[in-house]
Amino acid sequence: MTDRRTLAAMVVLCLVCCLNCPARGAEATTEARPNIIRSWHNPWIIPPDVDQFVRGDVILSIGIYPAKVCAVQHAIRWRDHAWDDGMCKIVTRAANETKDPTQSLARAINESDLVHRAIRLTLRPDGAVAADVGLQGVRCVLKGADARAAWRSVGVLTHEKLQQHPPRGRCTNGPARGLTIQQLQDPRINFEKSEQVFDLHGRDLGAYNGAKDPERQRAYRARIGAIEAALSGVEVKVSGSRLRKLVRQIVAAVRGGRRS
Repeated sequence: MTDRRTLAAMVVLCLVCCLNCPARGAEATTEARPNIIRSWHNPWIIPPDVDQFVRGDVILSIGIYPAKVCAVQHAIRWRDHAWDDGMCKIVTRAANETKDPTQSLARAINESDLVHRAIRLTLRPDGAVAADVGLQGVRCVLKGADARAAWRSVGVLTHEKLQQHPPRGRCTNGPARGLTIQQLQDPRINFEKSEQVFDLHGRDLGAYNGAKDPERQRAYRARIGAIEAALSGVEVKVSGSRLRKLVRQIVAAVRGGRRS
């Protein structure tokens, strides 16, 4: 009888240990995808589609999810067409493929105000045209005839038409090399190439937008940090009325408040 009780106790103890320890598969998944975390970044919004992000037998959660993306985009772009659920899911998955989803979304908000077809053209002294494209403002450099044609379109097309009918030609620089501007407007490609650019800069946030001046780099880090905090529902003190309004819009959206 004693042996049976001892054996039963050992079995119970083993079961308790197994339940308290994550499965091997769960550990491997978490390590392979560092953007997946074990607790909500956001205490206010519980995503209705959390079951889409369950891995194995361990319930894992993420910091960016469709409900949050839609709420923030609707708040920021309230005068424009709101994204539908499909677009919000595309952007969510693109962000969650990066190493820091919340920071990636914060950069997208800063670089494009969540306009996924955004294009900003700049004529360089050497005659090339630099286009900052998409949600993350990924740089695409056009040269030669492609650059001349792109710059001519600035005086012909409105900003909205330019976004819908982007200049042709292929990028000649960095991770965007070989891609077209239209391809870079795809959120999935845009986030992927943005992450590669970030890696090239040693994941130095201050250098992401190409600024070389230390003061401008510091200001950029602070700006992204404020937006990132807002995405977690925290309003931090910032300078500048536009950034202050943006932060408050994001916080209100995340907490479920009204847009201002």
